[in-house]
Amino acid sequence: MEAAQLNRYGFSLRYKDGRAVLVVSPEKERLRPVYADDIAARMRILGIPPVSARKIREIINRESGMPEALIDWPAGAQLSAHVTVNISEDGMKAEVVVQPPRPGGAPADREMIDAALSEKGVIKGFDEEALQALLGTGNSGYSRIAAWGKAPVKGRSERTECLFVTRRGKPWKELNSGRIDLKELNFIQNRKAGELLAQHIPAIPSKDGFDVLGNMIEAEIPEDEILIEAGEGVLETEEGLTAEIDGNVRLAEGFITVEPMVIVKDVNYSTGNIDFDGSVSVEGTVADGFTVRATGDIQIGKTVGRGQL
Repeated sequence: MEAAQLNRYGFSLRYKDGRAVLVVSPEKERLRPVYADDIAARMRILGIPPVSARKIREIINRESGMPEALIDWPAGAQLSAHVTVNISEDGMKAEVVVQPPRPGGAPADREMIDAALSEKGVIKGFDEEALQALLGTGNSGYSRIAAWGKAPVKGRSERTECLFVTRRGKPWKELNSGRIDLKELNFIQNRKAGELLAQHIPAIPSKDGFDVLGNMIEAEIPEDEILIEAGEGVLETEEGLTAEIDGNVRLAEGFITVEPMVIVKDVNYSTGNIDFDGSVSVEGTVADGFTVRATGDIQIGKTVGRGQL
């Protein structure tokens, strides 16, 4: 409203800090001359107490383009913009709502917005971009989330990440028909000496949060995880757990081991096919349709069905 009035009449009247102030645009920026009678008429419309015509003419002649005090006008505060702050129930957001000023009233400024936030107890998480946007709207009736809380972040304990399949006995191979091959169960996982089997993942500390009122929100502390240790055939290195020998890697009771020889009771749907870079000992039988492959010796304790060795 003030900008439109300046463009059209070359002057504006408004409330500021308990007074009525007059702004007169420089001659090169206005479309017409500014007349004291026009200013006096506008003052009567807004209910501003009268001042001398001489004082008005002095301000017109200065054409400073800056607000110049005319007279005390406490009633003008009723015309000014109104700022409301709404805090969310969880205290994580503070919304600022600016009600536009009526003609002659002062627009909301940063001081007014800061005072409204302070009155509501908002002290953290200010969004400067949102606050600037509120001031840049011309106070045409606008709202913004002007402060945000920060949620706590639960950390993570130090843990061991295995670089092999730990759930043996789970079918993994798909046939051309789209069905799962129940004879391929990841029972054997060949590894060479020097291969990394598991790595230690360092802990990530928890981070406390806060709400817009400055209250701390304590982060949950994660429970300690049981770290996996090196078993037979495995070395502890800076990188993690590394195979010391060639063999089959497996995880059991919190230990990673590498076994140079695979010993099974039977070869059937509980083990799947056996394909091992080493020696295999089958204490019982090899069921029909199953295969045992090994680069070393194959020992069968009992019988072999219609399978392959």
